[in-house]
Amino acid sequence: MEVQGKVALVTGAGVRVGRRVALALAGRGMDVAIHYNSSRGPAEATAATAREAGVRAELFQANLGEIGQIRGLIDAI
Repeated sequence: MEVQGKVALVTGAGVRVGRRVALALAGRGMDVAIHYNSSRGPAEATAATAREAGVRAELFQANLGEIGQIRGLIDAI
């Protein structure tokens, strides 16, 4: 499947598995929407590393335990 130029939302992308997934997708040419709840610093680092791969990477904060914030997250992306 061709992913270059498409956008992926990766939840919890600042740390651990989420970070690895976001960077793997960026490495394949996919733009990434980097979600975080409270780990802004690590999320910024993930975005910076993804941008080094030549893709767009933007940060989005939301508490996924709140339905309204989930809707806002999707609308913002």
